[in-house]
Amino acid sequence: MESVIVLGADRVGKSTTVEETCKLLSSAGYRHKVLHFSGIRPDHHSPVEQFVTPLSLVDVSRADYLLLDRFVSDTLFYEPRRKGFSPIGTAFATTVESLLLSISNRVDIVLIEKQWDDELIERHTDELLDQFPSCSRYWLSLNLEARRTEHIAYYEHTKRFLQSQTAVHPTCIHYTDDFIRSVFDVPGMEVIDSSR
Repeated sequence: MESVIVLGADRVGKSTTVEETCKLLSSAGYRHKVLHFSGIRPDHHSPVEQFVTPLSLVDVSRADYLLLDRFVSDTLFYEPRRKGFSPIGTAFATTVESLLLSISNRVDIVLIEKQWDDELIERHTDELLDQFPSCSRYWLSLNLEARRTEHIAYYEHTKRFLQSQTAVHPTCIHYTDDFIRSVFDVPGMEVIDSSR
C-alpha cells in the first residue's frame, strides 16, 4: 500500500484534490481508503491518538492507496494557534510518521501552496458570509486579515517542518501551486498536468 498525505492551508483545495485522486484511482481499478484529520477532540488523551487509532485500523491488504487529508504538521500548527494549547512537541510527529511508514510501501507528501489571491479571498469570504450572513464589512475585513496572516504563517511553519523534521524522504515531498489530481505515476491512470 502506498500513502499520500495532502497538506495545505484552509480553502486551498485539499479535499477536492483527494476526491479527484480517488476518482482517478477507482477508474484505473485501484482500491483506496481516505482518512481526514481535523484536530484534537475532547476525548483524545494526546495528540497522537487522533492518528494512531485510525491508522492502526487500516487493512493494508484491502487498499492499494491510502490518502490522508491533513496530517501531523497541521496539528503542530493549528492546535496551539487556534485553541490556545501549549506548543506540541515534534516527538509526537515522529511517532505518527513512523507508524505510517511502517504500514506503507511508500509515503508521499503533497503540499498545495496557493498564494493569498483574489480567488482564495473569495472562498474565505463566502465561508464567512455563509456562517455570519449579517456581519459588517468591518468585521469581515478583520477576519479576512486574520486568515491571511494565518495562511502565510501556515506555509512558513509547514515548509520548516518538511525541510527539517519530517521522517518522509525529501524526494517524496512535492510542492504545487494548483489543484493537482495526482503526483504519482500509476499504471493505467492518466496523471493530470496541473499546468493545463
